[in-house]
This record gives sequence, C-alpha cells and structure tokens, in this order.
Amino acid sequence: MSKSMINIKAVKPSSETHNLRRRKYKHVYPELSQNNEHWVGQTISSMKKEVAAYCKTKSGRKMQKNATPIREAVVLIKPDTSLADLQSLAKELEDKFKIQCFQIHTHKDEGVSEDNLNLHAHMVFRWQDMETGKTLRLNKVQMAQMQTLVAEALGMERGQRKTNDVERLEPIEYKRKQEEIRLKELQEQYDFVEQKKNEVRARIKALTSEGGEPEEWVIRILTRERRSAADIGKLQSLTDEQLNQAIAWVRKRIDSASEKRS
Repeated sequence: MSKSMINIKAVKPSSETHNLRRRKYKHVYPELSQNNEHWVGQTISSMKKEVAAYCKTKSGRKMQKNATPIREAVVLIKPDTSLADLQSLAKELEDKFKIQCFQIHTHKDEGVSEDNLNLHAHMVFRWQDMETGKTLRLNKVQMAQMQTLVAEALGMERGQRKTNDVERLEPIEYKRKQEEIRLKELQEQYDFVEQKKNEVRARIKALTSEGGEPEEWVIRILTRERRSAADIGKLQSLTDEQLNQAIAWVRKRIDSASEKRS
C-alpha cells in the first residue's frame, strides 16, 4: 500500500506558475501533463486581499507582515487519486481543522523519470482563524491528526515522520539544494586559486620592475602560463613562505649574474 504524507508551508510567489505548468521544468514530462487535474476556486492574490480585509474587520488591525495566512500543502497521492478524492479530503480538513482549501492541483507528470514519478497534489488553503481574523494556529497533536486523516481519506498507509530531511515530498528540491552546495564549494575553491594567482602576479611584477627576470619554471608555475596538471597542483600547494623563497631564489640568481657582468 502506498504511504501518505502531507507537508505544509507558506505559499510561494511562484506557486500558481508551477502548479498550472505555466513554464517548462526540467523534471516535468509534458506528454504526461494531460493526466493532471486542476481546480481553482480563487486566485492567490485575490485571497490575500480578502484575508487582509477580513483581519482588519475582525481585529481592527492590519495583519502582521510576517503572517502566513495562505499556506500550501503537498500531498502524496496514488496513480488513481482523482480531483474529486482531493475535494472530498479538503471538505474533511475544513470540517475538522477550519482550514479552507481554494485551489487543488494534481501532478502526475513530475519525477526523476517517467518510470519513477513523484505523484503528488498541491492544495492551497486559507489558514485564517475566522473568529479573530488572525493566522490560524494548530498544535502538534492536530497536525499529527491531519496526517492520519489524509491517509484514511485517500486510502493510503500513514507515513512516518522522518528523523532527517533526506526523504522529502519533493526530492527534486532536495537534489537542487545539494547541487547548490556543491557549486558553492567549487566557487570557493576557484576564488582561492584566483586570489593566489593575483598575489603571485603582483610579486613577479614587483621583481621584474627592478630589471630582473625570473627563471622560466617560476614564471610558468606562478603565472599558470603553458601550465600542466602538475603545474596547477604545485600552484595550489604553494604557501606565502614558499612563494617568497622562490622569488628570493630568483633575485639571488639575478644578483649573481649582474655581478659577473660587471
């Protein structure tokens, strides 16, 4: 039996663009998008205005800037889960937890491959306490009850809470974050090498301005001209002390040659 899961977060500005497939995505297979179903009772922008106005009416104050009265749930579904099934689930959630669903989107076209799809639905809710006008608050017990309700309503096995963040409802998002971390590490390595290169060039420029010319191997390695893999490795391993020693060695050779010419 398929395991269920519902993961709820504040709605993103790009939600409708993603949910309605208004742009192309790397891990979405367009030929399968015909299997998706959509129900939009109200746009997110119009709901935000309605929520803000209701809060001002009920509490006499504007809603706080950091409030999240519009939230989006990602729900795991089965291949045969229909829009009607999710609308029925939305009704049960509203009856029990007072959250109003105003958009539902099923995604049966997204995943690692066409044979390994990430079947899920996006449900967008008005997360507002209708008595106070403020953002609705649900405790941990209620959130756990919501997980059970979702499993029962969709005829799925209740998923268990994970102790880490590796297995998520949206593995593509996790993969993207890992790629960002790797890119940052590579950028830091590149910046380090560039910094060393600039330091070396400055030292060589200062040396040659005195009329001397370093030995060819020093120029090749320190400026990375006509470089080989071994040269690059040597450049990365050079410390400030080693660079100073190399330049001092060249200076000594130049001074010695000058003395002989005189």
